[in-house]
Amino acid sequence: MTDYLISDIYHRFKNHLSILVSLFQLQSRRTDNEQLLDILTISQLRTLCIAIIYETAQKSKNYTEISLKEYIPKITKAIIATYNAKVKTLINVEDIYLDFDKTVTVALIITELISNIIKHAFPKRSDGTISLTIRIIKNEHIELSIKDNGIGIPKNINLKDIKTLGLNLVKDLTEQQLEGSLDIKIANGTYFIIKFNTKN
Repeated sequence: MTDYLISDIYHRFKNHLSILVSLFQLQSRRTDNEQLLDILTISQLRTLCIAIIYETAQKSKNYTEISLKEYIPKITKAIIATYNAKVKTLINVEDIYLDFDKTVTVALIITELISNIIKHAFPKRSDGTISLTIRIIKNEHIELSIKDNGIGIPKNINLKDIKTLGLNLVKDLTEQQLEGSLDIKIANGTYFIIKFNTKN
């Protein structure tokens, strides 16, 4: 299959996903139900992040691997804009390439965590900061860390009880799709650390 045909296919996929994003946006404007609005917003973001993967691949003409250094700032900006959040973001991503499937998984994890931070970490504040770092730590091992300077998790919450934190999907994606590990720490906010092997 020629690069032209592959590019055309990716372009069509991106357009189809963009239509879905628009539909989620329309539905969001028509409801006052907070729970439904939350579901529609996160669904919109998940779809948008995958659409941006196709867009990134098409523009770079690399259809097997995605540059995280190029891609991650795009989705972070999209998430912040969708929530109209007044937070500062500090992004540091090394020059790392991942295959398409792993990039989708990483994107979904980032979407869940940043969405969670925006909704819960900065009540009555407009000066919050979210730091996101992706780096190679040992040969083929990658560490994704996301930290906020928000209110942190209440001390009476068991950090090992992911269900209590509403992070079931993050845990499942990390362990089942990336075959990695998720660690949560409290340090002037909340600190999420995900480690995985690129070759799994």
